[in-house]
Amino acid sequence: MKFPYAKSKTRTPEGREYQALLPLIPIGVRSRSRTIRYMALLDSGAETSMFHQELGAALGIELERGARRTFYGIGHGRTVGYVHTVELEVGGWWLDCPVAFCPGMIRIEPGDPPRTVGLSYGILGQEGFFDKFRVVFDRSAQQVELKPKFT
Repeated sequence: MKFPYAKSKTRTPEGREYQALLPLIPIGVRSRSRTIRYMALLDSGAETSMFHQELGAALGIELERGARRTFYGIGHGRTVGYVHTVELEVGGWWLDCPVAFCPGMIRIEPGDPPRTVGLSYGILGQEGFFDKFRVVFDRSAQQVELKPKFT
């Protein structure tokens, strides 16, 4: 499966807006027979997949019943997430994947330099996603290729 990189508006720490090319892919997220379409960034540096808290609530997941974890990102941003296993659909393939549902994704701490608060997409990380696909990033071709390991 090949997916083109997507253009996404983002900001520098100083607040200047620019277009970034990112490996964002469309996915389906399913829990309790509810499925929602969502965009997610393939992030090889993320240990765990992270989605917005609102998505979990829309799927009927009682977030605080999940395992509570604190996550840290670039620039020392941090957020708390509640890990639940959901089903993900990628290119017609369904797989179980642990996901942390986070209120705010990445929050800034008092005293941090100003930067964009929150992300408009989810993050697909190592555990439960990258370990199930061979992932080839080809920035020069502006595409990412996923090959399932479970067929």
